Parts: sequence; C-alpha cells; structure tokens
Amino acid sequence: MKVDLLYGRDGITVDLPHEARVTVIRKHPMIPLADPLAEVKKAIETPVQSDPLAKLGRGKKNVCILICDVTRPVPNGTICRLSWTPSVPLAFLRIIS
Repeated sequence: MKVDLLYGRDGITVDLPHEARVTVIRKHPMIPLADPLAEVKKAIETPVQSDPLAKLGRGKKNVCILICDVTRPVPNGTICRLSWTPSVPLAFLRIIS
C-alpha cells in the first residue's frame, strides 16, 4: 500500500505492507490569515501565559530565537524580524532551527 506523506519540501511516498493498519492524520483546512504580520506581532506583544518578549528581554545581553524547521508552515522570517530589537547587537543574536 502506497501512502503519500507531507515531509520536507516535496513530501515522500512510503510503501507499507498491505496487512498494516494505517491511519493517516491530516490537519483540517485552515483559512489563511488576512494579515499574518499583524497576527505575529500581536502574539509577540501579548503571548498566552507569558510576559511579552520586550519585558522578558529587558536588560539582557544575548538573544536566542528558536524557530521551526522548513517542514512546518511557520513564518520564521517574520517571527525573527519582529522578535529582534535594535538594542541587541547582531553579534549577540543566535537563531536556532
């Protein structure tokens, strides 16, 4: 039995034994955000159950931003641009994927 999976940039097809009990879990279709930039900015400024990044980073010398790998539909560039502040020199910024 051939099953197509979303993996990497192009996906992969796996060939499984016919007797295998397979359940493929797919995400529900989602409506694209009207203004993704505004939504990311809102999430950074008013996160759920946390202080805003600006408050967490106040007085710190280093910044580390952890982003998802390319297999996830996440606006990493937008998150990085909105998370970084000019008060932190780029020499003290680390981005980990």
